[in-house]
This record gives sequence, structure tokens and C-alpha cells, in this order.
Amino acid sequence: MRLLLFVLILLYGLTACKEQSNPESQAQPLNFDHTLVLNNQPIKVVVFDTPAERAQGLMWVKALPTGQGALFVFEHEAEVAFWMKNTLLPLSLLFFNQQGELIKVLPALQPCQQTHCERVQVANTLFVLELEDNALTREWLKSWQDSGQNFRLTVQN
Repeated sequence: MRLLLFVLILLYGLTACKEQSNPESQAQPLNFDHTLVLNNQPIKVVVFDTPAERAQGLMWVKALPTGQGALFVFEHEAEVAFWMKNTLLPLSLLFFNQQGELIKVLPALQPCQQTHCERVQVANTLFVLELEDNALTREWLKSWQDSGQNFRLTVQN
């Protein structure tokens, strides 16, 4: 009887540990409390401006509200590296320099659940905007490519 009780307690404890280590519960909270303007189009964003926030980014996030995204802000303009490790949705990444000029677009990056995920590196970057890859994002990217003009990013608050 004691052995059965011990096994039941052990199984309960292991189940509780498994639930706590569920990676999807590790998504950081998303507070879309900042607005940026991309070529006169306002976008509500969550801002990741600390190394820990930037390292986790949108890992384990299942969806972004339409027209909203994540803005990664770095301390100074430099080469930055991104990957799609533990990302659950396809994203488009827009890289901006310190003048707020769009310098590179990586559209429709796919989630990566493998041990080794490809890293992308872009030099001269101060801001990176991540948007869920959808029709709205593709429309913006197409207008940028068709216009031949540079997108301009400004942060309102």
C-alpha cells in the first residue's frame, strides 16, 4: 500500500513539473503600449529593449493581433542576429538603421522547432520590426518594393 501511495505521489510530482516546464507557458507578456509610424501607417507594438526581452522575443507566441508587431530596440547601431527558434508563426522582419531608414527586409521567415535554426545577420541595425506574415504585411512590402522609396520608421511613444 505504501509503495502504491509513493508511486502515485511521484507521478503527481512529475506531472506538475511537466506542466510547469511547458514551453508555451514561457511566452513573455505582450503589451502593445507603443505606437510607431511606418510611412504614415501607425502600428501598435510591444517593445523589447533589454537583452533578456530581445533574446526571447516572440518565442512561443501563437498569434499577433492584426496590424500589430514587436519592435526590438538595441543600445546602438550594430550587426544583429535573429533566428526563428521556438517561434510558432511565420514572421517578416524589417531592419532599420539609426535614422529610421529601412535597410533590409526578410519576408515570410518560417518557424523553427529544431535544435539548430538558421541565424540571419544584418549590419548597421538599431531597430527590428517583426510582423506576422499575412496579407497586410505582404501589401506593405510590395508597396515598398514597387515605390523604390525607403520606408521611414518613427516611434511616437
